[in-house]
Amino acid sequence: MKLPTLLALIVSIFASSLQAAEPATLEADLLIVGGNESGCAAAVQAARLGVKKIVLVNDIDWLGGQFSAEGVGCPDEWTTVNGRRVNFPRSGIYSEVIDRIRAHNSQTYGLPTPGNAYCGTETIEPAAAKIFEELVKPYVDAGVLRIERGWQAAEVRVEKNRVAEVSFVRSSGFASRLRNSPSASPLTVRPKLTLDSSDWGDVIRLSGAKYGAGADLKSRFGEASAPATYDDADQQEMNPLSWCLVLREAGKDSTIPKPAI
Repeated sequence: MKLPTLLALIVSIFASSLQAAEPATLEADLLIVGGNESGCAAAVQAARLGVKKIVLVNDIDWLGGQFSAEGVGCPDEWTTVNGRRVNFPRSGIYSEVIDRIRAHNSQTYGLPTPGNAYCGTETIEPAAAKIFEELVKPYVDAGVLRIERGWQAAEVRVEKNRVAEVSFVRSSGFASRLRNSPSASPLTVRPKLTLDSSDWGDVIRLSGAKYGAGADLKSRFGEASAPATYDDADQQEMNPLSWCLVLREAGKDSTIPKPAI
């Protein structure tokens, strides 16, 4: 390599390093915090509706939430109608994801719905992370959607009752992986609209916004089964937790030893 070319390459790398070391500030039409099922669905639907600049910030590598990183790949869809057990009607992006899951299972196991799950008819291993990557890829490739991984919301600035800016720091796993790296600099997003799809409502909490948890009161929509008041004695949960883990047959006894404590 000629000396001028080598010097130019070194200068280019050094300049890129300095640029990466600066705190990144992104402008966005829509900021989505959280890369779980609802976050991915919101990003895809926004892109399809013509939103031009979408930023999705996730705290881990994997997209897909319950279907992938959380390892609960059996969606609990069933309810009771007229005394019969039925699935909730499927539509929209959720139906698309189920179709992708069935295609993956058919190719991998020869069956669209392998297993014998009690809580739902569909099952998927953590391979669903790939399915969600494929779901968002067309919009990432088109430059409409930008995905930032390994960031945790740290501060929210509100102007005129609107989220004007969200600052992120590296989540713990990424911080240790990227220690002493320029890419560990803070990330700031200035959105026109923000959607909080984090598991714990990070943006809502940091913004100081009012929020409600649990079922709506009967006085709001007149639902016969809704609680009349919020109190400890009434039923407040939206849906009890269901841990529907997907297990694979090992062909031998693979019992996990009982923990010491």
